[in-house]
Amino acid sequence: MKGRTKKAVARSHLSVIFTLPMARTAGKSKTHKAISKRVRVTGTGKMLRQKQGKRHLLLNKNRKRKRNLGKATLISSADLPRFRENLPFSH
Repeated sequence: MKGRTKKAVARSHLSVIFTLPMARTAGKSKTHKAISKRVRVTGTGKMLRQKQGKRHLLLNKNRKRKRNLGKATLISSADLPRFRENLPFSH
């Protein structure tokens, strides 16, 4: 942890799963299990994820909004390279 404070590490530990590529161990590609459980790959190679916001505080969200939060959505094209890097056998 050279150059990084404990506060910076504590703040960013949740986003590490999606931002850091997997370590290459002896040239062997491995699937990142946390991402593989959150992402579904379509037949054409697109990646789907669930929308956030449907876990709690649902009383003040209307029916239409909750229904649409339950649907899957495509992963942003800006994030695709990082997801593909962590799922080497998906494409």
